[in-house]
Amino acid sequence: LRKLRKQISDAEEVPSFMVFHNSSLIEMSYYYPIAKENFIKINGVGLKRLLLYGGNFIKIINKYVEDNKINPRLVPNKKTKQIKSRRYPKTCKVSL
Repeated sequence: LRKLRKQISDAEEVPSFMVFHNSSLIEMSYYYPIAKENFIKINGVGLKRLLLYGGNFIKIINKYVEDNKINPRLVPNKKTKQIKSRRYPKTCKVSL
């Protein structure tokens, strides 16, 4: 995965982390997402990265899974960020 990321980053002349962060590669190597539906659940993978790089990464993961007879794990759904409530009310609602 790191070799593929390096090849892509060299071809696009961008830093490696702009393709995928190390944490995303670690998740890929833990869950082995072999379908787009699972790949997009990896942290750091959005629709843009799925479309740009997903096919190549899924192909390599599929080959590794088949060669080593590995059962892929289910990728949990991404955690959604909770919007923090304001500590103070909006000033326009405060009456003096």
